[in-house]
Amino acid sequence: MKPMMASYIAEKVEEYISSRGQSRNALDQYHYILSVFIKFCQKHNDGYYSEEIGLRCLSEHYGVSDVNVTIDRSQKRKRTAVRVFHMMTSVLFKEPINDRYLPIKLSGITVSLFLSSLNDFEEHHRKYGYSEKTIENYSRVAKTFLAYAENTGYDRFELFSTQLVYDYVQTLSGFTKVTIKHHLGALRIFLRFLHTEGFIDIYLDDVVKPLKSRSQTKIPSVWQKEEVIKLLSAVDRGNPGGKRDYAMLLLVTRLGIRISDVNKLRFENINWSKKTLQFIQHKTNEPITLPLLNDVGWALIDYIKNGRPKIDSPYIFVTHIPPYKEFSIENHHYETVKKYIAWAHIPGKDMRKLGMHSLRHTLATLMLENHENYYDISAAIGHRSLDTTKVYLKTGIELLRECTLPTPEVDYDLCF
Repeated sequence: MKPMMASYIAEKVEEYISSRGQSRNALDQYHYILSVFIKFCQKHNDGYYSEEIGLRCLSEHYGVSDVNVTIDRSQKRKRTAVRVFHMMTSVLFKEPINDRYLPIKLSGITVSLFLSSLNDFEEHHRKYGYSEKTIENYSRVAKTFLAYAENTGYDRFELFSTQLVYDYVQTLSGFTKVTIKHHLGALRIFLRFLHTEGFIDIYLDDVVKPLKSRSQTKIPSVWQKEEVIKLLSAVDRGNPGGKRDYAMLLLVTRLGIRISDVNKLRFENINWSKKTLQFIQHKTNEPITLPLLNDVGWALIDYIKNGRPKIDSPYIFVTHIPPYKEFSIENHHYETVKKYIAWAHIPGKDMRKLGMHSLRHTLATLMLENHENYYDISAAIGHRSLDTTKVYLKTGIELLRECTLPTPEVDYDLCF
């Protein structure tokens, strides 16, 4: 058997994954895991892939010692890594790649009028300035509902009834309360659209009762100031990847930019002469202007000049494994933060809650403890509502102490 370079095998696997219609987010996840295998092969086998090297990578990097043991569905990254191993091994032995999943289809919908209503639904929200992410979420729920309707015999809008809605809602049992809440909200919007646009003659949106779920009951995860400094200090700024990670972390920790906006930051968003960053926020679709602080600006310059691959792309931050490309909106860089937490030896942290968003929470909390007013904090981190900003009061211990009521002294002698 002729040896093959891991990079060549990874390229073939990515071509195959792209051909079966995976989402951009899924493609990015596969790309990242493939890059892990490539780096492992470069370190241990001169860049060549073998079944033995693949197994070692799974064991040492993902803790998977047996590829034939069923992995729990909650361990998605491990499951995907095993899948990548099998696909790479298939390419190595020149066997057909075993596709365990069917190609992505439009949720099984075949009724032309259903498909037409979905297109109209998406265009309606684009017309009114909704973000693409919001439209995608609404459309996903609408597709699922229409697919359920068609598969259960409701293949014409004239057949739609309250019973259909009741039966569909029952299928949501087992999901978390927050998931059900958002799903029902999107379904209600879609049903209202169907009636308003004349697809159905009856009001069905009233059938879907809103699920009450307070969004401010949870306390945001935050870091101590010293921990943030240790995290940033752990980044190796002597290599290209470290330069990129450091600049991205500074944008989040110093300016509070959402990681989705960092992923899609363009060169045109930087005004070097005015020392500002200007862009449209992905989540809110609102414009924001932030000061380009000196340390952030120098980190960006260092990455652009000395770390970024020399490719023609409007996006500042790109992957460092060929083919070079921008990051997906959905990439939260959890593994990046996890890596630097380990390098910084920050103990006692719940790894599930310490992503990029927690660093953004920390900035808001520090501003609050510095007695910045809510309006300035809300404007700085791009909140639409002051209520969203006020949730950070829960994380400010010193501010909470200021809220305590004086406790009158008790004469214990009178109690006995």
